[in-house]
Amino acid sequence: MDDKILRRLQLTELELLMELHRVCVENDIEYVIAFGTMLGSVRHKGFIPWDDDADVVMTRENYERFRSLRGELNPEIAYFQDHDTDPSYIWGYGKLRRTGTKYIRAGQEHVKANTGIFIDIFPMDGIPKTHFGCIMQDIRLYFIRKALWARVGYKDSHGIVRLGYWFLKRQNVDSLHARLFREAKKYATSDRVRIYMEPSDGKKNPANTGRARFGWDSNWISNRSMYEFEGLSFYGTRDGEAVLSYLFGDYMTPPPPEERTGNSPATLIVFPGEQERPFENNQ
Repeated sequence: MDDKILRRLQLTELELLMELHRVCVENDIEYVIAFGTMLGSVRHKGFIPWDDDADVVMTRENYERFRSLRGELNPEIAYFQDHDTDPSYIWGYGKLRRTGTKYIRAGQEHVKANTGIFIDIFPMDGIPKTHFGCIMQDIRLYFIRKALWARVGYKDSHGIVRLGYWFLKRQNVDSLHARLFREAKKYATSDRVRIYMEPSDGKKNPANTGRARFGWDSNWISNRSMYEFEGLSFYGTRDGEAVLSYLFGDYMTPPPPEERTGNSPATLIVFPGEQERPFENNQ
């Protein structure tokens, strides 16, 4: 997207990170910045120049505590969204959204959930002790993700894919979420953790093998240090080299220019205090 709009988007997301950090510090809730946000902190001391989102991860226990204390957020700045607070929001993780904004993802214009500029807050849950168990869990979670995604994918799909989505979207959202919670409870004491609502992060790096392909070392969430980010400080994994190597391999080398794109294309963005207007992404 246009560089000026992208930078405004990043700075609005920075406000959300600041508000999340405040509530977490005041209530002893542990979080770490993750993925491109962590990489941006180490490589750029802030946002990756072309990144359009921000990510935070927490253990399940800390995530549930944050959910329970969402009323402590400054309502003029942010509100917490998940399936409980907004039944039309179907994903099994939360978002912190900027009050008074809109951010409609491309292809999700028909989704009825509340919208707004956001950062993702992911709970991380345990994986089985055996490689085979991890494979079977991966299959179970893939089905749940696709059954939830079907409500989005059905609209623009065709043929056998559309038929598959039609079947999957008939699955009850609350029942699917209950299956996620049962899975999380079953592996609550695991030494490795993952985001159930995303494909396994370790699979993206061929250097990861065995169980490591399916989940992070849980110490990467519990052992934390402060990292500079846009002139501020946020918590990240203490062993930043380990987690970034796990996720990206040679993380200090930027990708080629043609791969420097964002993750969240939008068809409408409304910043705080603005009137609604059409928004066009650069293709």
